[in-house]
Amino acid sequence: IFPALAFGAIYIGMFARPFGPIPALYGTFALLVLICSVKTLPFTSRTGIAALLQIDKSLEEAARVQGIGWFRRMVRIIVPIAAGGLLSGMLLSFISIMRELSLIILLVTPSTNVLAGVIYNYQNQDMPQLVGVATVLLVAIVIAVNLVVRALSTKARVGAA
Repeated sequence: IFPALAFGAIYIGMFARPFGPIPALYGTFALLVLICSVKTLPFTSRTGIAALLQIDKSLEEAARVQGIGWFRRMVRIIVPIAAGGLLSGMLLSFISIMRELSLIILLVTPSTNVLAGVIYNYQNQDMPQLVGVATVLLVAIVIAVNLVVRALSTKARVGAA
C-alpha cells in the first residue's frame, strides 16, 4: 500500500547514521533484508493467519486435555498442518521482493549490489545481452525457489496426514 520509494526514503533517513546501539545500516545487506522483510510483512502475516485459522480448535483443545504444553502443541500439531500455507506466504513475499526494483535501486550501493540493481545498471549502460542474461538468471532463481517450496509444502502435507 505504501509507495516503495517513500518507504525506502524513510529507511535511508532512519539508518543513514548510527542511533544509540543501532549502527548505521545504509549500504549493508542487513538493511536490504530488513526493509524487504518489513515491506512484505502484511502479505506474509495475512497468509499465515489464514492458514492458522483453517485449523479446527478441537485439535489444539484435545492436545491441551492430554497435557501437552504450548510449544510441543505448536511444533507437533499446528505447524505441520499449516506448513503449506506458511510456506506459500513466504514464497509470495520472496517473489514480490525479487520483482521489486524501485525500493532496491534506492538502497543498493556498489558493495551491496543485488540482481535487480545489476539489471538496472546494465539497462542504463545499454547492454541488452547482459540485461537478458541477468533477467533469465533472476527468473531461474525464482523458479528454483518455487520448486523447492512446492516440494517442502508437499512433504509437509504428506507428513501431516
